[in-house]
This record gives sequence, C-alpha cells and structure tokens, in this order.
Amino acid sequence: MDSVLGAHVSLQTLLSKSVLQVSDANSAAQAFMTLADDPELTVALLFNQLKALPREQQGIAPAQSLELLLLAMCLRLRGFSKRYGVKLLVQSTLTRHQRLQGQKQHSPSQLIRCTNLIADSLFEGKPLFRIFARLARYPSLTQGTEIAAELLLKQQETHENPAGQRVRPLPGKLLAAIGAWPQQDELLPKVVTALESQPLLSHHLCEHATAITGQRHALTVKQALLLLGPLRSRELILISHFETQLTAPYFPLRKQLLLRRQLVARILERLCDETGVVLPAHPELLTYLWVYDCWFQPEWTTSLRWQSPASKTLPDTVKSWQRTKQPLSATRALKLTDYWGLPSALSSLVKLFDNSSNRAFTCCRLAIAGGYIAYQSSSELPVAWREQLDARLEVIGLPLARYLQILESEMQELHCYSPYEQIPL
Repeated sequence: MDSVLGAHVSLQTLLSKSVLQVSDANSAAQAFMTLADDPELTVALLFNQLKALPREQQGIAPAQSLELLLLAMCLRLRGFSKRYGVKLLVQSTLTRHQRLQGQKQHSPSQLIRCTNLIADSLFEGKPLFRIFARLARYPSLTQGTEIAAELLLKQQETHENPAGQRVRPLPGKLLAAIGAWPQQDELLPKVVTALESQPLLSHHLCEHATAITGQRHALTVKQALLLLGPLRSRELILISHFETQLTAPYFPLRKQLLLRRQLVARILERLCDETGVVLPAHPELLTYLWVYDCWFQPEWTTSLRWQSPASKTLPDTVKSWQRTKQPLSATRALKLTDYWGLPSALSSLVKLFDNSSNRAFTCCRLAIAGGYIAYQSSSELPVAWREQLDARLEVIGLPLARYLQILESEMQELHCYSPYEQIPL
C-alpha cells in the first residue's frame, strides 16, 4: 500500500503546482497504470484508504487519484494498450489541473468523463447506484458507463469471493459409507450425522426426496436416504456439493460457464430421453465433471471474455469453447471419479475420447456442441459444422430439425440468447 499512497502524494504535489508539465503528468500516469496491474488493489480499497487520511494529507484533489486508478483499470479490463492508456491518463490529469487553475478545459474522452463523475461523486458522499442512475441519463456516455460498471461489479464479486477460497472435494469415506449403509446397518446413523453437519447438502437431499412424495412436511435426512436409496442419494449429494463449492473462487467467466453447463445438462437429458440412451450418472453430475478443471486452469480463470477458437471442427468438447494455449484437460475430474468410487463407465464419458459409434458418447458430444451453438450470433450453422452434426445425429437416429428444436426449447427455458442476436421488430 506504500506504493499506492506514494503515487497519490506525488500526483497531489503535481496538481498543486501553477504549471503542470506534460512529462510530469506522464510519470504520474505511468505510476497509476502500474498500480492497475495489482490484483489485490481495487477502486473501493483506494477510496477507503484516501478517506481515512487526515484532510491535510488527502491533497488538493484526492478524487483525481481515484479517477486515474479507475480509468487505468477500465482500460486494462478492455485490453487497451499501455501507450494509449498513458495518453488518456495524462489527458485526465491535465484536464483536472486546468479546472483547478480556472483555465479553459480540453474536451475529455467519454471514458474520462465517466470516471471523473464517478470519482468526484464518491468523494461527495453519493452512493454508486445514484451515480450510475445519473450517468444512464446521458446516451453519449453509454459505453463508458458500461465499462466502469463492469469493472466495479467484477471487483465487488472478487472481494466477496476471494481467491483464497478453494474447491474442496467431499471426503471419500463419506461417499463410501453412503453407498454401503444398506449392507451395514451401523453406518446409517453415522451417515445421517455427517450429512446433518453440512446444512446445504442435507437440505438439497431432503428437498428432492420430499418433492417425490408430494407431501407438505419436509422429510428428515434419514427418511430421504431410505426413500432415495444409496445410489441416487450419492448423486444428489455430489450435485449439491458442486453447486455450493463452484461458487468460489471468483473468476470473470465463472457465471457464464455455469450457465452453459446448466444448458448442456438439460440438452443432454432431453437427448437421452429422445433416444433411449442410459448414462452411468445423472447429466447434472456429468456436466459438472466436464467443467470442473476450468477452476484450476489459469487461462480460464484469468480470461475476461470468451475467445471463440477459429476452427471448422464442431465445438463438441468444453476445451473447444475457449481459445487457450494449453488445452483444458480432465485430470482433476478423473481423480475425483476415482476418489469417490464412481463407475468406471463415467470416467470414460468424462474423458470424451472420440468414439463415434457409441450412442452415449455421441449424445454427450451433441449436448456440448449445443451449449456452444446457443451463444453464437449467427442464425446459420457453418457448413462444416452441419456436416459433422448430421454424422453424429445419424448415430443416435435423431433428425437435425428435432435436435435444433430441443436446443431452441431449452434456450428459451433458461433465457440463453446470444447478446448479438437481432431482435425482430
């Protein structure tokens, strides 16, 4: 934090001068561009630090320090070059200095105007929702407002879900006991006690079992286990485990990735129902295993947006959804299937090695491809993809038109639309 306060003090010293040289403003801009690369630093953190300083140490225009950091972080978020970023920060600093000196101001860029209004309003004590409500009234500032809002939202989510939180698998002994209690009566009370100590898991289990019975009063954990049996209980507990554990740590594509996973699970379930294919595990569990390794792949956890691979090959694996230097592997997911003692047939589907004659494998590939197609802006499938889809659909005996109907139906249910899709007027 010393470097942050040092950059702030240097900037305030420059702003207090009657004449500000461009070279000095350039040095200040360089310092704040460097600060923007610090993953631990946020706009809110700097704001709180500056507000905590005695008034005489805050400087002549403390909001300018906040503005420069916000501006630099917005530029970093959208991937602008550092040279362009420095120019914008210099322009922002010169504009502030002219205002302090009562001189005629240059017309700043849209992003500078947005970050300037946000920083000044925060120091005036205005809440963010009122600041953005004001910005929303100016159509000429729409793009700058969206960038600033995206940055602040991402920083808030990151702060609420710090990277120190790690995904931890359920104990293998608990899963083994859940599968073995019908043969060993003494295990059932221990399983019940262990599950009751994890409220989210036990609630999901009881909720599902109660829905099957149709009664009003919720079943107990013991009643749910007896009703569902060991295999279905184990699946539900694992699905609930993924739902609760994969909320952290935060990374930019996490929410969208989980939405795609949900869509793929629904498509896969529909395809299996249509074709009579029986999977070794519920589609929800299988799809969680497909995306699990993304939480441990740096190129996935640091990407700010989807980068579609330029390929004529149908994107029918999760690793084909995102262009990365190092292909996504299923190493950790496979270790989980072994650790939890899940069926070996499930491991084969997690690997998704090419086996075009296997109907279960084909349904999986088609479901993953559907999860990708749903978010594409073009309404027409590439010719190469259509040919590959026809070949895979022939294996399970499903017409292309029916496959696309399933995709459309599930997309509507989950409101999965491409942000670039044209809306008919």
